[in-house]
Amino acid sequence: MIIRRGVAYEALRLLSLTVRLHDELKGYLGRQFDNVLPSSHICYCGDNPTKDLIKAGKELLWPAEYDLPPGQVVQKGFVAVAGKVLKMFPLKWESKTGVPLRDVLLDHGGTPLQVTLWREATLLELTEGKHVVLHHLKGHMFGTVFKLNSTTLTTISEPSRNIRVLKIEGTSAELDSGDCLVLTEDGEMFRVAEKRWSLHDRTDFLIEADVEADRILSYIVKDHEAEE
Repeated sequence: MIIRRGVAYEALRLLSLTVRLHDELKGYLGRQFDNVLPSSHICYCGDNPTKDLIKAGKELLWPAEYDLPPGQVVQKGFVAVAGKVLKMFPLKWESKTGVPLRDVLLDHGGTPLQVTLWREATLLELTEGKHVVLHHLKGHMFGTVFKLNSTTLTTISEPSRNIRVLKIEGTSAELDSGDCLVLTEDGEMFRVAEKRWSLHDRTDFLIEADVEADRILSYIVKDHEAEE
């Protein structure tokens, strides 16, 4: 089945989505997304065509998002953030409106990053120590502080992790960014948060690392009992 963007909004309405989602999607059918979204989407319906059509409609109508690189600030558009949940703050309510909200602290590539979840997003299944990706967040500057807030589109998923075994030849001096560089036996260089790397004086050892691009997010030393 092929559903087209021109009828996807009506199809989702007929499939009994919530009024809030109905209104939210209506606002994203403007020309600003013509160069981002396809004009049609092939939907393969299985045993539950209603569920499959809802999923396909969301994929077709949802606005684009961008990954937030560690240490960078994105103020325009929606962003996706991957990280390890460091702390879940208690649920509270906004004083004037009574809207529920919850702050979450993520380890985002060695950088602590706080996200404020509002309304239904406070019900997302987040537990301390879990690696997650939060999708469709909005970034704002409050003075000199960058903050991320959930939207009615915010969802959660598990990150696709790239686990590699690396033989470390040595560690370079610290960089201005607060990172240090590690050199592998194969001549590759990776960045790692200096405060998380306690092996400056060691050479020729193995680690099992969670790698994203040229950055080591977390690691386990393989030849003795130590873990980051």
